[in-house]
Amino acid sequence: MTIFVTTHYMDDALHCNRIVMINAGRIVATGSPAEIVRDACPEKPDADLDDAFVRIMAPHEDKTD
Repeated sequence: MTIFVTTHYMDDALHCNRIVMINAGRIVATGSPAEIVRDACPEKPDADLDDAFVRIMAPHEDKTD
């Protein structure tokens, strides 16, 4: 079974098995919450999904196509 959840609340997303982060119509991250945190913040062992979200989205903020 697949259930789609749309949220900006990372506390909610943390309960999902797999998440996809999309910015400006493009996939910028995909995987389990733990994988995304690990890949986005490898130098910060206490990072959470909010930290990863900020790190992943920041480079994409000013881009327009």
